[in-house]
Amino acid sequence: MREVLLVDDSEAIWQHLRKASSTKCSLTESSGYTRVDIICDNYGLELITDLILGEFLIVSRLASQVCYHVKAMPWFVSDTTVPDLLHILDVINDHGGKFGDKWRDYLMSGKFIATTDAFWTLPYDFDWMKKKAPALYDYFKGSALIIFKGYDPGWQAIRQGR
Repeated sequence: MREVLLVDDSEAIWQHLRKASSTKCSLTESSGYTRVDIICDNYGLELITDLILGEFLIVSRLASQVCYHVKAMPWFVSDTTVPDLLHILDVINDHGGKFGDKWRDYLMSGKFIATTDAFWTLPYDFDWMKKKAPALYDYFKGSALIIFKGYDPGWQAIRQGR
């Protein structure tokens, strides 16, 4: 797979998370607290892979908390919302998967967080976040890693520096 990747910064990411998880956090005044934020995009298989990544980060102790940022309302029909996230856990359980209940427990214990912000559906580029969504901007200051993905207008705004 590496030969078809344009950029592979995975080693730098793992090193960054290893360092962050062993560094004393100014928010909690303890070591070992590391939050990773994932800006969710599509429901279905993409959301399942987001949850699998969160599971990996938790069990490998690269993160102690994973925050899933979903849309308050779908901008596109495939956008993930909080009810979608909860529904996918039921679907996993209904098909014999063991992780639906485990990830629901993560949500209840705070290892996983599902949150929304109106910013994700507003017509602003990411450089407006500090002004238009200051609480969200400040929240991200406590993150060890923020993962943006997808190929939609938001991703275009990041890539083009708009």
